[in-house]
Amino acid sequence: MIVKAAIRVEGKVLTGKNQYAIKNEQQKAGASKNFFIGAEYGFIDDFGRFLTDKEACTKAYESGQLKIPSAEILKRMVFA
Repeated sequence: MIVKAAIRVEGKVLTGKNQYAIKNEQQKAGASKNFFIGAEYGFIDDFGRFLTDKEACTKAYESGQLKIPSAEILKRMVFA
C-alpha cells in the first residue's frame, strides 16, 4: 500500500500528501527551484520504503488502491 508521496533529493527523502505539496513546502522554506534538479520522484509504501513511480504504481494496483495501473493517476492522488 502506498502511504505518502516522496521526492528524494541530495540523499534526503522528503514526504508529503503529494509531490506538488512537497515542492511547494520546500520553496516556502527557502529552497530554490534548482534544488529539485536531479531529484527522484516516487512514493513511500507501508513499510517505509521509497519506491519509484513505476514500482509504486505496481504496488498500488496490486493492493487495490488503483483500478488500473497508471502512474499518472497515482501522482494525482492525495495522501493524508
